[in-house]
Amino acid sequence: MGVNPTYNLGAGGGFINYTFSEVATGTGIVLYNSFATTTSGATAVTITKTNTTSTDAFQADPVSTYGFANTTSFTSTEVSFDNPPSNFASVIRGTALVDVTFVLDASGVDKTAQGYIVCKIRGVDADDNITEIGETTSDLFETPHQVELPKTLLIPITCAQTTIKPTDRLRLTIEMWAKVEAGATSSHWLLHDPANRDIAVTPAITAADNHTYLKWYIPYKVDV
Repeated sequence: MGVNPTYNLGAGGGFINYTFSEVATGTGIVLYNSFATTTSGATAVTITKTNTTSTDAFQADPVSTYGFANTTSFTSTEVSFDNPPSNFASVIRGTALVDVTFVLDASGVDKTAQGYIVCKIRGVDADDNITEIGETTSDLFETPHQVELPKTLLIPITCAQTTIKPTDRLRLTIEMWAKVEAGATSSHWLLHDPANRDIAVTPAITAADNHTYLKWYIPYKVDV
């Protein structure tokens, strides 16, 4: 006997549709697709998309955030993406996923660069107070001279159960950390093109090989 994939639950004539997996796990996943609105340093924002095909995605610029390192100790470049304020209270609980491509490059003959990223999920209230919800550090990557290293990463983040109140915002912060051998420099990029186009860093990143969008999946508690 088959299982109905959608359940209609409600009272007083009202109905809310849940999938079987949402009922079984008590969790609904919301997808946020990150983009930046200007090159002037304005806060980048996100929207929720249910259709993830690149043919339907809007275009935005800039499509990457650039970082630079010229020291033998790790230095960081940070970028944050905020979603619009919530209209009602919700509860985050479970494991979030961040789907991102990080690019690392090194200059200097026979020199190498090392880098990694740190992904943080945060709650931000109307007064800009921050609640840390969860964070994960990626593996460490190394690239030799003039060999660009794009890494597409799916990073899980264990989220502490957190209530997002009306007017609160949800924030994804990503720190890019890099260092190089003495006498070299490192260029590195975080890609965030919602249309998933090829990106002309040097050399170009081909979306067919390493996607250029930045998406994050947040687990919300579903009361059924």
